[in-house]
Amino acid sequence: MDIAQTVFYLLLTCALFLGLFNASSLIYKRKSGRMFPVFVLNICLFIIAFGYLMAQNASSLQSMENWDRVKLVGLLMFPAVWGFSALDLTRRSFRFRRTIVSGLAILSLVFIGLRFTDAGYALFYTSVKHVQGSLIGGLVGNKGPAYAYFLIYAATIYFLAFMAYLGAAVRYIKKLRNLYIRCLLIALIPAAGLVLDIVNPAGTGFDFLSVSAMLSIIGLSFLILQSELKSTSTQAQALLFQHNDDPMIVTDEAGRLLDFNLAAERLFPELDHVSAGRPLQDILIQGKPLFQRVDHPMKPDFEVKRDEETYIYEIQSLPIADAWRRSGGRILRFNDITQKRKESDAFHRLATRDSLTGLLNRRQFLSLAKLSFDRNAIDGSGLAVILFDLDHFKSINDIHGPAGGDEVLRTVGNLFLGHFRKSDLVGRIGGEEFAVLLPSTQAGDAIKLAEKFCVKVREAAIVHADTTIRLTLSAGVAATSTEEENLDQILKSADMALRESKEKGRDRVSVSKKSEALK
Repeated sequence: MDIAQTVFYLLLTCALFLGLFNASSLIYKRKSGRMFPVFVLNICLFIIAFGYLMAQNASSLQSMENWDRVKLVGLLMFPAVWGFSALDLTRRSFRFRRTIVSGLAILSLVFIGLRFTDAGYALFYTSVKHVQGSLIGGLVGNKGPAYAYFLIYAATIYFLAFMAYLGAAVRYIKKLRNLYIRCLLIALIPAAGLVLDIVNPAGTGFDFLSVSAMLSIIGLSFLILQSELKSTSTQAQALLFQHNDDPMIVTDEAGRLLDFNLAAERLFPELDHVSAGRPLQDILIQGKPLFQRVDHPMKPDFEVKRDEETYIYEIQSLPIADAWRRSGGRILRFNDITQKRKESDAFHRLATRDSLTGLLNRRQFLSLAKLSFDRNAIDGSGLAVILFDLDHFKSINDIHGPAGGDEVLRTVGNLFLGHFRKSDLVGRIGGEEFAVLLPSTQAGDAIKLAEKFCVKVREAAIVHADTTIRLTLSAGVAATSTEEENLDQILKSADMALRESKEKGRDRVSVSKKSEALK
């Protein structure tokens, strides 16, 4: 046995086990749709490969003829199953009656019955002999009328299968068209084997019908199983898309609605599949602000009000590309960060705010004041600082206790927030000491604001434990211009003015000497 024969035997063995493995694995799959013809085709593959391999190793002509008959069981079944596979794969395009499939099966059984009887076998071959070719040997005989009828029968089925795949390739969408084009090319293999069997080049005795049948079964089985895997993967992806907790909307490159999942439908009740194809911006009530955020380079958060609550979403725009890497649209994914934002705001408040008064703590006030000072050095719009100190706060604590002192601080904090502008920086920088930074404010305006606030605190009545607590404030004002060197200097000037107010009897506003000149 030379190398070529050894390789051929190995290929036959691989085909045998491949057919057995595929058929066995498909037993546990559904036997409807594409799986049943694949199952039967692989049974044919196993029978053909097994009979062919045993015939090649037979020790006598009679034994070779017997194994050849086993091989021919699969080979004669093959055209009917091949035609059935083509009809089943293209069932949406071609609606043949079941009687056609039944007729194909009956004809195959008739041919098989003839081959297993001596009289019928004589109708296929009038005489048989063994011929050893350059590659492989085989039985060669003078073909009888039944063989001619079988070739006509097989050629007709191969032609119909070819036309079925051709029609499906023309009619179906691109995704399925590629599958049917590959099926179309594989359908040429048994047709080529049929032609070569009739021509029988060089009289080699090579069984072109069997080899072409095995190759076509392997090729079609691979395509169908691959298609089933892709179909399962596609279904899994669709399930993940529909049941994802994050709302997702699919649009084309022009922003028209293509699809959306259940979470998106709950978030945007105005979505419905009837609106598919319309611009998403026109469908959604908040369509315009949504696309403004999607197209914004910073991708700001998107707020949605639902059930009298505000939900905050982070929007991800995921591009969709086709096989040629051309843009095919995008998926808008809405990630709910409401709870995350609340926690972030809570941590930020703890880090930057005084827990008792809600004002800026000392570190945050100084940090923001430095930024305001640097901005003033650039635009020269002016900047003022007021330092406040609660008069006799230690006595309030001694008389009313820590709870009374806390109530005083909370009330004063609320008064600060209600009196000054949102652009002003207000912070608690000590136990009873407060600071206010006023951007774009001159010394004269800062003094007026400080005096008005001192009056507001003086007139405030703080009730604690059925006792009314009266307060007064001492204040120091300092203003700066672009000539001021640093923030520490203006704070020092305001602190000196505050000390002056205390020394003069408290409950008053004093201004630093340099700021007095700037009024």
